[in-house]
Amino acid sequence: MKILNPQLQNQVSLQTPMPVDDMSVSSAVTAVTGETVQFYFDNSGTRTIDAGQAAGVAVSGQLANKNIFDSAGSRVASFNDTSLTFTSTAFTTEVRRPVDTATWETAQFDTWANKLAVATSGLANGEYWVDYRSGTLYGIKASSQVTLTSTGYSINKALSGGGGGVASDVNIDEIGGTTVVTGGVNGSLGIGGNVAHDDADAGNPVKIGGRARSTQMTAVAEDDRVDAAYNTTGGAIDAVYTYATQSNRSEEIDPLAQQHREITILDETNITTNTTGYVYIDMDNFRGFSIQGETSGATPTDVLTVTVEASNQDDGTDPASVAWQDVTNALFGVASWVDTDFFGIVDTQVPFKWVRVKYVTSNGGGNDADLTMFLKKMF
Repeated sequence: MKILNPQLQNQVSLQTPMPVDDMSVSSAVTAVTGETVQFYFDNSGTRTIDAGQAAGVAVSGQLANKNIFDSAGSRVASFNDTSLTFTSTAFTTEVRRPVDTATWETAQFDTWANKLAVATSGLANGEYWVDYRSGTLYGIKASSQVTLTSTGYSINKALSGGGGGVASDVNIDEIGGTTVVTGGVNGSLGIGGNVAHDDADAGNPVKIGGRARSTQMTAVAEDDRVDAAYNTTGGAIDAVYTYATQSNRSEEIDPLAQQHREITILDETNITTNTTGYVYIDMDNFRGFSIQGETSGATPTDVLTVTVEASNQDDGTDPASVAWQDVTNALFGVASWVDTDFFGIVDTQVPFKWVRVKYVTSNGGGNDADLTMFLKKMF
């Protein structure tokens, strides 16, 4: 059954409605500040963002909220009694609505462009008016400015929770709301202390706790939950704590004093006559070393001479090409070892980059010199 014919709706006259209070909902006057409103203009029938249109162009802008209050915050605003303030060089002078209220609110505009044309008809540059119920501004630009900045207006905003006796606008989902937050299977929804970090201690903030122990707890099975442990005065106990002495222990898993490197650096027999050879040793990160040389045990036809050289040249040059200095006498108190077994020990720190052992066989034609050398380096 049709109560009213839709074709006759424009014949219904507008009357001031009877005020109705919804007692089930609480609300409060809320201030809105710092809002930027974009202008739009008619671009051949299309609502288009103002890109710097010149003065004299009709534009409109939409506030983020509807039903803008008057200066007292008691009802919807009107001309010369509004809470809306803004800065703009495009809209400079508010005027009364140029269209009859009844005509404007019942008009059926074919397009947005037609609505803009009707809304701004007869306005001069800089003049504008505000539809406070819809939060829409209409006007003729006085400059090329594309936005206006609202410095403030008031609206009616419902309070969370509703009901009587609400003292302030409170979000009950946050700590400090009026509802009791209860714990569930997965714990409480929210926990918060009443004093922030670095503020004076007061009240009962949530604190970390654990079990006070003077002896170590019995070990649990892997993947079981365990309690945090504290000593009886509240000091945290960690994995290096020794209960017998009530102190933290410190130990090296791989102590420096036990680190060393051993290697056979040479194992030659029947070295060719008139040969000069070298064995290179990188001393980075090592403090000292010792070398042991074993010869043929009998005097060979060729004379075998062994010396030690060192270098600190550490510029990326191949060790065969760095500058070497003979340190045999400085380190071992002999000029060289000739046809003899030897053992050289450097037990004080030597800041060398490179060490090399040099061996030379004479031109005796025997091809019978033997030399095996063992190296040990200490960190």
